[in-house]
Amino acid sequence: MNEKEFGLRVKQLRQEQGLTREEFCLAEEELTSRQLARIEAGGSKPTLKSISYIAKRLGYSTYELMPDYVALPSAYRRLKYDMLRRPTYGNEELLEKKDQVFREIYDDYYDNLPVEEQMAIDAYSSGLDILRTEDAVYGNEIIHRHFYEIYEKEFYTINDLIVIRLFIIWLDTSHQQQTNDVSKNMVYLENLAEKLPKQRDNYDLEEVFVLRDLLINLIIQMGRFQLKLEKLPELFDVVEDIMEESHDLQKKPVLLQLKWTYYLKVKDNYEEAYRCYQDALQLTQLLGDAHLKALLESVWEKDTKKDL
Repeated sequence: MNEKEFGLRVKQLRQEQGLTREEFCLAEEELTSRQLARIEAGGSKPTLKSISYIAKRLGYSTYELMPDYVALPSAYRRLKYDMLRRPTYGNEELLEKKDQVFREIYDDYYDNLPVEEQMAIDAYSSGLDILRTEDAVYGNEIIHRHFYEIYEKEFYTINDLIVIRLFIIWLDTSHQQQTNDVSKNMVYLENLAEKLPKQRDNYDLEEVFVLRDLLINLIIQMGRFQLKLEKLPELFDVVEDIMEESHDLQKKPVLLQLKWTYYLKVKDNYEEAYRCYQDALQLTQLLGDAHLKALLESVWEKDTKKDL
């Protein structure tokens, strides 16, 4: 981020709202007027917490405040978030519906999108291709061109989260095919478990589900690779908090499935696991998702099957 450009943008937006620095900073508990002055002058690099506070005071999401932010067509945004939000759970009918959204985006919007948006759409599409084919080759180019640079950022945009999601999907498949530096990428995964929960306050309620779903993917891979299992309860809590704050229980059955597997495999606590299982089935009934209910029942049977 260019500090001078960011500072000028903040100053302009603050002045357009007729606020002095003192008025803007309120009680100066989160940001002082002197700190704001240095930020606006480009003489101080703002912290993530400061950027989040400034964005909220201006009525923007954090990523909208960035100098390179470009407003997108509202119809495209609706399609994009519909695509990101729509679960499939391996259901071919649901996958076809998601493909229809993809085709509409590619036909009507893709060529005129900013490069970062095109990268995000390509990354999401590549992730689906990997899941369908179990071939890591579909993610190689985007991972090597974009992930490692994005990883180093302090703040992740929604599009960055989509590329990180691709990395997590790609990592599992490429690990199986032994085509990557396993130990190095395990470190990336462990560090993401520390970095991603700290991103929570950077997203509006309408978009925070992207972080929620990414954290679910991260939890799955941490369990699969047996990484920092002591960290999982904290990640469960972050995902649950997001669900409660956004009043979105769509993925709650999946979270409960991950929790029951944790209780069974890590804590050896069948009673707590069974409670999670029953809660998950009840939720799928409330959500009217018979496919997910059957899928969860199959996972429970596998998780609780005793070795002969």
